[in-house]
Amino acid sequence: MGVAAYTKKTRYTAPRMARVYGATEQRCGHCGAPIVPGLACCNYCRRPYTGAKPGPKCPGCGAVSVAGAMACGRCRSPMARTCLFCGAASPLDAAGCRHCHEAFAGAEQRKQQRAEAAKQHQYMQLANTGIQAAGVVIASGAAGGLLDSVGDLLGSVFDSVGD
Repeated sequence: MGVAAYTKKTRYTAPRMARVYGATEQRCGHCGAPIVPGLACCNYCRRPYTGAKPGPKCPGCGAVSVAGAMACGRCRSPMARTCLFCGAASPLDAAGCRHCHEAFAGAEQRKQQRAEAAKQHQYMQLANTGIQAAGVVIASGAAGGLLDSVGDLLGSVFDSVGD
């Protein structure tokens, strides 16, 4: 008996496909089509493969990929997002970055808050440096009219930090 072509009229079961084609290639348990690596569902009958954990749908072709896939098993389009904090790529179905472990939910707000906190910290360091410089000038006795301008400068720095 020769190898029969797969047609819509003939539905081969998985055991029969294994006998006809040999057991070297994995096949769908429902329709007998070859299993496509990276996909969670059969390309032909659209039923989930046994033991495959379904992940997100591909934004390009709509195929259901396995969980944790970085590329679609059908069209090979990338299925990853970039972390705002470290720049590493993680799968679409991941809750957080695989590299720095930051959660993707609310990442933009956290990044903005951290940037504001770093800016405020920088202003405080600048003010501290100004206070130290004023202390050196006062201690040297050469303050004169410079003390008033240093006071005005520090006042404007603290006003900008308060904003």
